[in-house]
Amino acid sequence: MRAEREFPEPAQTPVRNFAMAYALLLAREFQPAGLTLKEIYNSGAPADDEGLPVMLAWTHLETGRNQDAAALLQFNPIPSSTGVGPFFGFYFPRLYALRAMLASRFGKPEQARIDSQLFQKLSGPDPLVWEKK
Repeated sequence: MRAEREFPEPAQTPVRNFAMAYALLLAREFQPAGLTLKEIYNSGAPADDEGLPVMLAWTHLETGRNQDAAALLQFNPIPSSTGVGPFFGFYFPRLYALRAMLASRFGKPEQARIDSQLFQKLSGPDPLVWEKK
């Protein structure tokens, strides 16, 4: 596996696991990404990524585990005192799109609309719209 080649040392295991999980997310392979993220989340080791719960919730939503996702999406991630982490763009503003998806699945259309609108405001214009002009 590529992550194992790039990060072969045992001390690099946390970095390797993060790299693998995020690569799986980009490939939309949510089941294996979820397994890796869950392992990181449950490891008890300090996470270098404050958005880890959001990413794990994303995998839960994509694999039908709505209740598990709901527990992880309750709170906004708090960036560390040194600033946001390198994976900030993965979870923000996606957090609001995931909350909208969850609200919709739980039969809360008004909350889904609010979260969806917030996501759209924070994410900016659709880049495909630029290509149409």
